[in-house]
This record gives sequence, structure tokens and C-alpha cells, in this order.
Amino acid sequence: MSNNKQNIMTNNNLQLDLFDGIENKEFLEYHKTNPHLYDAFKAVAFDAMRMGFKTYGANGIFEIIRWKRAERGDGEFKINNNFAPLFARLFANEFPQHENFFRFRRSKFNKYVEEINKKKKSSYELVFNYNDSLVILNITPEESDWWTTIRAMSADGNIHEFDVHYCEDYNEICVYVAGIHSQSIYKQPL
Repeated sequence: MSNNKQNIMTNNNLQLDLFDGIENKEFLEYHKTNPHLYDAFKAVAFDAMRMGFKTYGANGIFEIIRWKRAERGDGEFKINNNFAPLFARLFANEFPQHENFFRFRRSKFNKYVEEINKKKKSSYELVFNYNDSLVILNITPEESDWWTTIRAMSADGNIHEFDVHYCEDYNEICVYVAGIHSQSIYKQPL
């Protein structure tokens, strides 16, 4: 056994070099240009949960996605298997209530998943009509379940007050007339 492998094995199985040879930009670019893969990954993970699985393997999810694509005749599915644990980390960050669904080894890619997660929680521009006039709100949520009240001038020059609710659990941002939360006047998916 090489010294490097001995160090990994004796260091509580913390495989810090698990993703050596894969550049973060390669994964980030793939993720950016293929968002449908992560959507499929999430769908299969939630299907497995509904079937009663308490844990599941990210590589197994990749194989299920490959199988389903082959059944549909979508052609050959090419993805680096080393991306599977990265998608699992994205999933755990997006759905912290399911963070134990996958088992993780520590890797240098933890910081890249955090980087993606921070970018996801950036600013949002909400554009909608209220009282037959255009309203534009810019928000920057500060946490996963966040409320704020915003005063905004609509295109007709009137000042309106809105309550805005950013909720990652429901994957949407809702806008209400201030103080009236019985029905939203605008919803935007995340």
C-alpha cells in the first residue's frame, strides 16, 4: 500500500483527495449547462424516499437516470461519475432536512458546493403588475425562510407597501399586499 493510501486510511477515512484530477470549473460548467440533470437527480432521490429508503447512493441515482434515458430513447447519457457525490452535496445543501439521505466523505469540493449554494441565495428581481401598473422589487434574502416589507413606487407613481416571503422549502418567493397574507398577489419560483 502506498504512503498516500496509508495516510488516507489512517486519517479516519477522510479522503481529502477524493476528487483529485477533477477541476471545480469542470463541474460548475457542467452543472450550469445541464440543470436538467440535477432536476432529474432530485426527482429520483425523492422517489427513493417515497419508496421508504432512509439512505441511498448518489451513483445509484446516476444509474437510474441513465436507465430512464435509455428507455425513452434519449441516446447515450454521458456524465463523469465523479460528479455524483457533488450532486449529493448540492441536494443536502438545498434540502437540509434530508442531509442524512446520502453519506459523505470529506472532500475539497465541500467549499465548491458552498460557493454554488451562496450564488443561489443571491438577489432576485420580482417584476409584476399591481393595480394595472408595473412594479419591480429587488430582494436579497438573508436566510432560507425570510420575510421583509418593501415600499415601492409603481410605474403610475403610486407608493405601495408589500410583504415579501422568500421560502426555500416551497422553492418560491411570494408577494402580498402589506398586512394581508390571505392571498399572494405574485409568486416566483426559485
